[in-house]
Amino acid sequence: MEAVGIAASIAGLVLAVQECYKIINKHVGSSNLQSDEIKQMNSTLRQFLTVVGGFRAVLEASQEDEDRFNRMGRLEDVMTVCRKILEGIIAFEDEDRLKKLIRGAKFDERLKQSMTELHDAKELLSLAISAEQDIIITETNKFLHQVGETVENVFETVQATGEKMDNIRGRLQSQEDLEKKTGILDWISTRNFGPIQTDLLNRLQEGTGKWFLESEPFQTWQTSACESDQILFGPGSLGSGKTMITAAVIEHLHQSRKDRTGIAISYVYCNYKNRDVDDSTSLLRCLLRQIVDALPSIPESLKEMHKKEESLTLTRVSGLLREAASKCSSCFIIIDALDEFQPNSHQICKSLLSEITKV
Repeated sequence: MEAVGIAASIAGLVLAVQECYKIINKHVGSSNLQSDEIKQMNSTLRQFLTVVGGFRAVLEASQEDEDRFNRMGRLEDVMTVCRKILEGIIAFEDEDRLKKLIRGAKFDERLKQSMTELHDAKELLSLAISAEQDIIITETNKFLHQVGETVENVFETVQATGEKMDNIRGRLQSQEDLEKKTGILDWISTRNFGPIQTDLLNRLQEGTGKWFLESEPFQTWQTSACESDQILFGPGSLGSGKTMITAAVIEHLHQSRKDRTGIAISYVYCNYKNRDVDDSTSLLRCLLRQIVDALPSIPESLKEMHKKEESLTLTRVSGLLREAASKCSSCFIIIDALDEFQPNSHQICKSLLSEITKV
């Protein structure tokens, strides 16, 4: 056994004892320990530290006596176990908000058990200072057998608890982030055209719109980066199936790009029955919500506006649309039945189209 190795073990042990002092002598969450119990634990730690100091002094004095030094060195394993006992206590102490939940009765019991084990170790180290070799070996093996298994179980429990706490923390953080995002999205718009899309898909006959999806104008529109090809207008007479084709287009865009990131597909279904609530701002806000929802994170400018509760005017929404769309690798905007959007006001329709073409 190397003198340097055992000296390092003792030094580590002293540091661990000092750390446990701090834990025992401050508030420990929901601990039910009485003041006299805490005093007794302090006394046990002080006595243990005193004996460790005496053991270190004897070791230093025994370095010239190789046989005695080696006998004393046999107790290095004991000090290793003691350090694990102390680290088992320290492992329960964590500044993290969630890990403090593992205190309480379990922490109190572990603390009491640890103090008992340290008391036994102190007695063993005291015995080692003067005992004969056979007594040292017998008592050491007995101590290691009794305590070693317990320490390993404690560390396994603490490790498993830590992993569970990490998972809980991750889930709570994800839930908190989701709630914040949902709050901002609902602030932008609560309009949801998803149920309409689902209903249309349920009524969509196989092959409907296939001719349109395979047409050159559509293929150019969905793949071209050229500004002149960014708008595709599909006129048709009343009842010709434009809305069903719109549903087919939206579904095609979703399915053909479901494995790609950075894609935003935003759509609205206009209806003359909603003209009392539909205006350029409300529809643009609906489109904005869908594009923002497709982003990995909400733009800071939008977060700041939400925090300040600023009004989402047409000008602001248009600017936010351009900002959100610029963060996407591809952004598709589909509007069905534009002729039913404010049918008596061509100026409003022109205003809506003007803002969308700026995106």
